[in-house]
Amino acid sequence: MYWMQNNRYLFIFQGLIKRRSLIKDGNRPIITIWRRYWMQIWGDALVLYAAKLFAQGESRDTFRNDPCKYVTITGWHILVDVNR
Repeated sequence: MYWMQNNRYLFIFQGLIKRRSLIKDGNRPIITIWRRYWMQIWGDALVLYAAKLFAQGESRDTFRNDPCKYVTITGWHILVDVNR
């Protein structure tokens, strides 16, 4: 594993992920929508960037500059598929 650097932060891994909500406010939503995020791992943190409005690309340029979610991953085991 190696360290990469963008214009502001040092990160280990980055890439496009898609997620959807299975439970919202204790109930299953009627319609679940897949949301796109750009994900980066900074040391002991998982950082997600939301997509820009009406952006359809899969590069870092189509996501916002400020993180929308920040989750501490201390104690997690990260597995990366090396066959891809």
